[in-house]
Amino acid sequence: MFSVGVSESWKDDNGVKQTSTDWVTCFKRVSNTKSLQYLKKGVKVLVIGKPFFAINKGKDGKSHLNITINNFNYEIVDFKDVENGN
Repeated sequence: MFSVGVSESWKDDNGVKQTSTDWVTCFKRVSNTKSLQYLKKGVKVLVIGKPFFAINKGKDGKSHLNITINNFNYEIVDFKDVENGN
């Protein structure tokens, strides 16, 4: 299991840069997870699968969207960080 951050940036009506990040939890049910060792913070990945959405109330009382992908396929898109050992 790992999480992927999906970020977007835009300028609001006042021209101020805004940023939002949604987190997607990915579950992989396989016996060979050796390639998962290369998935580290900052490595760009493409995750292919069917998303499941749920809205839950957090401890703060606000509703939060949870996104989960089960039994997905993925590819590492940017190998430079993997090859450099970062």
